[in-house]
Amino acid sequence: MGLDAVEVILAIEEDFGLEIDDEDVFSLETVIDMVDYIYFKLKKRRKEKHWCPDLAKKEFLNAVSRSVGEHSLSEIKMTSFLSELFSYVTRRTRWEELRVELGAGKHSWPSLVRPKKLLAAIFATILIALFVGIYNFPSILIWFADLFLFIFLMVITMPLRRQFPKKMKTINDLFDNYYRPYRHGYVSYETVKIRIKEIIVEQLGVAPSDVTDYANFIEDLGMD
Repeated sequence: MGLDAVEVILAIEEDFGLEIDDEDVFSLETVIDMVDYIYFKLKKRRKEKHWCPDLAKKEFLNAVSRSVGEHSLSEIKMTSFLSELFSYVTRRTRWEELRVELGAGKHSWPSLVRPKKLLAAIFATILIALFVGIYNFPSILIWFADLFLFIFLMVITMPLRRQFPKKMKTINDLFDNYYRPYRHGYVSYETVKIRIKEIIVEQLGVAPSDVTDYANFIEDLGMD
């Protein structure tokens, strides 16, 4: 078993909190084989264990404390506001550090957003440019120029994405968002599939489009 395989297996074991038996590793040839295997393990664990919210919250607060840095664990509560814990200047960096600390996938982790006033200004600029362009230069090229302007404005304002998503104001809101699939030991089959594909993309550095259900780890994804 090569280094790539070891890294993928360790990442999946850590993410789902279970162990992949050594004798089963070589039978997991495709992505869907891995998904079926992990889902079966989770179903078995669900029958044996119960969701422990107090333990989960304690671990979550510890992760937040390590990522935030400026606040001690005793200062951080489930009711603490995210905007008070994550300073505006370092928010993007700290938010990413928390994602890594929790082992969450980039696609499943809530993204920071642009301020509403900034978005309103962008759309107002686009509309004004469109109307002025159509009035002075009635051509289909105006639509392409306006589209280019929109993309340009969205790209240059990426660093200003520092606002927390709607309905996510406190640590408890983030906790509910992150742990919702894991409550009562339940994780849907689709959630398992999405997360495993994210891990494979992150560990092997392949394109998400390459990680199909029946992609072979060795032949299709180049895992050694």
